[in-house]
Amino acid sequence: MRKLCSVQQVVDISPIEKADKIEQIQVLGWTLVAKKGEFQKGDLCVYFEIDSLLPDLPMFQFIKRSEKPSALRLRTVKLRGVISQGLAMPTDILNEFDVDTANLHVGQDLTEVIGVKKYEPPQRGQQSRKLLPFPYYVRKTDEIRIQSQPQLIEEFVGKDCYIAIKLDGCSATYSLKDGEFHVCSRNYALGEPLNPNISAENDYYSQIAEKYTLEEKLKSQGNFAIQGEICGPRVQKNRLELSELSFFVFNVWDIDKQEYLAFDDFIEFCKRIDLPTVPILESHFHFDETVTAESLLKMAEGKYANTKNEREGIVVRPRQETQSEILGGRLSCKAISNKFLLKGGD
Repeated sequence: MRKLCSVQQVVDISPIEKADKIEQIQVLGWTLVAKKGEFQKGDLCVYFEIDSLLPDLPMFQFIKRSEKPSALRLRTVKLRGVISQGLAMPTDILNEFDVDTANLHVGQDLTEVIGVKKYEPPQRGQQSRKLLPFPYYVRKTDEIRIQSQPQLIEEFVGKDCYIAIKLDGCSATYSLKDGEFHVCSRNYALGEPLNPNISAENDYYSQIAEKYTLEEKLKSQGNFAIQGEICGPRVQKNRLELSELSFFVFNVWDIDKQEYLAFDDFIEFCKRIDLPTVPILESHFHFDETVTAESLLKMAEGKYANTKNEREGIVVRPRQETQSEILGGRLSCKAISNKFLLKGGD
């Protein structure tokens, strides 16, 4: 699970030109702005990642922008020419919570005790359906940002990888096990419509299942789940400028074996049942010692094909499925373009 709030260490501090009251600090692989003198290099801090939705408490009111539910969401911002991603606060704020401040350690997860939630943009199709538990035999989709685990670089070194373009849309999972077909959003299986009078146009999860005949295609293959991105009109800001709803696969999960298909098998599976995949930026990327978090973030920048819109970023994985000791699961990470974030990307 992603640590939206945790105890971390201030790795470095540097001045900001023409700024008397603020300075730049580094936490993990993130850079952010803090009050001048609030931290010393090596200090512990309470770090909140971007996309954190903070609880409506007095100590967080200084970032509140309105009365909207998303007003306490942390976003990427630029202050005095410096990109700031996240929020660092002194550990003495933990006196307000049930935390033993005498025995804090780097990496300690504070997400639940402080009540931090992950911001999820509302999805039109999900809102019109009854929400059911996500299938227990399929893994949910959630990539770690490289800045949150910069030490992952060491696990990638020496591996033959592929780099996929991350599409700005809506994540969906379609699974079939023993003849039972499920349509899922990122976190839920979707049941019956809450209101039978609601137009089917408000449910793009089902539209995609029908358009690509996903139930029939999965039945022809056995017990599998496909995971991908729904893009098109009325989905996010339709940065791909598509004229109709489209689906792009980024994972195929073998339910019986409880594992993801390796890159070549994933590509072949999608070709076999005529499904498009997300665009592949590099199919053979040798991950050597020269690759850094910074170089991946630079690679994340670019435009979506045939548009002037900043792309969301990239996802990096070994061509052969590999377990990560750091993550305790699949070795994979994403790098989100700062240009995309600064233009209001979710």
